[in-house]
Parts: sequence; structure tokens; C-alpha cells
Amino acid sequence: PRLCQCGGSVTSAPTLRFGTHLSFTPCVHTKHSHTPASTCSSEAIFAYQKALDLKPNYMRAWTNMGISFANTGDYDKASRFYARALSLNPQAVHVWGYLRTAIACAGRIDLMDVVDGRDISAVSSALPLMP
Repeated sequence: PRLCQCGGSVTSAPTLRFGTHLSFTPCVHTKHSHTPASTCSSEAIFAYQKALDLKPNYMRAWTNMGISFANTGDYDKASRFYARALSLNPQAVHVWGYLRTAIACAGRIDLMDVVDGRDISAVSSALPLMP
């Protein structure tokens, strides 16, 4: 195993490619590592932000940013990234599920009916979208 930037022991990981201008090898920890997920999530957030700088309508990067923020415990911010992803593809059933989980973890039970209704306009009004 090698050490990643966050100091955790990692195994070989495939390199993620975002077009021809950006690649990133994520931190994939072995089962013996006790490095907090939030440390590696910050690496992922940096990589996905670079991808979004190059391709702002990359729905998958918006979704993965939400996952990364959820991993750090910032469910409110994760919800906003999921909402942005859904504004690009409201039929992404899995992202609706991520959004529902994030708003529950953030304690925003008041938004449950809005999310369950899968109305992206209502979600956008309730959760200002990330730029």
C-alpha cells in the first residue's frame, strides 16, 4: 500500500478522467486505515470542482459533490448539490433518493413532501441551487 495526501494507507485505485484535461486518482483506503472519510472527501470535492469548472452541466459531478459533502456531514450543502444535479436531470431516481436522505439527515423534515413529489421547481425554491 501507499500513502495518499491525507495520510491514509491506500490500494491501487483507477484514475478518474474528466474529459482530456483533468484526471484524478481517488483515495481508496484499505480496511485497516482509520483516516476519516471527510479528509478524502475534500480531495474528491477539489477534483469534482475542477470537473465542473471544465463542464458546468456535468450532472454526475454535481451528484458526486453532494455525496462528498454528505460524507463530511454537511447535509445541507449536499442537498443543494443534489438539487442542482436534479435540475439537469429530474428523472435521476437515485439522486432523488440521495436528496431525501440528505434532507432527513439535515433535519429538514419539512421538505420531505416536496422531495417525495419530485417537483424540481418546488425543490429549487426550497433549496437555492448551487451556482
